[in-house]
Amino acid sequence: MTYAELIAAVSRASCLSLAQSEAALEGLRRQMVATLAAGGEIKLPGVGSFAVVATAARSVPSPSGNRTEVPAGRRVRFRPAKALRERLAGVFDGAVDA
Repeated sequence: MTYAELIAAVSRASCLSLAQSEAALEGLRRQMVATLAAGGEIKLPGVGSFAVVATAARSVPSPSGNRTEVPAGRRVRFRPAKALRERLAGVFDGAVDA
């Protein structure tokens, strides 16, 4: 789903105009980025949670056969909620419901 498709879907589901839906999604995006950049966690019931986790420095193989050092850093981790995991399991079992 593209951003434009998401805006249209939110507009249809919420009875908001396209402009209002876009403003709402933009506000959500900005708040999520700010919260995660500050090291916070975001929990969306039925969807999952986003959190920032630290990664250790490590050495990885490169295509040339040498080892490359990757510095320590931070990344976003997503953990799906139980409801989403169960819904996805149904998709792979052939029990798809749209």
